[in-house]
Amino acid sequence: MQTIGGWTYILASEREGALYTGATPDLVRRVQMHRQGLASHYTRKQGITRLVWYEPHQRLEGAALRSDLIRHCRRQWKIDLVSRANPEWLDLFEVMQMVPGLPVWSTAWSDGTGQVR
Repeated sequence: MQTIGGWTYILASEREGALYTGATPDLVRRVQMHRQGLASHYTRKQGITRLVWYEPHQRLEGAALRSDLIRHCRRQWKIDLVSRANPEWLDLFEVMQMVPGLPVWSTAWSDGTGQVR
């Protein structure tokens, strides 16, 4: 198994609501910070706390690059990305908390390859 050095993630306020894209070396900690209103003024102001999509990367630099690429995409493209991987727009952070032993990356694959990028 390859080491995960970073994560790209998308948070939403609600289904197809306000979106935020970020990159982090520690997904759980960063999402907790967003949920507590400690991470970003924008997410706190917009009520963006639901983890709706994430993707692992071998290096944080790769996660940051992917985050930047996603940020520059049209809103509909981002909605489609989330909808393909998470059709119900479930809060994946809550799902991770409910399933003991669930690998944190198991729901992340938007392309179905299972390869860490």
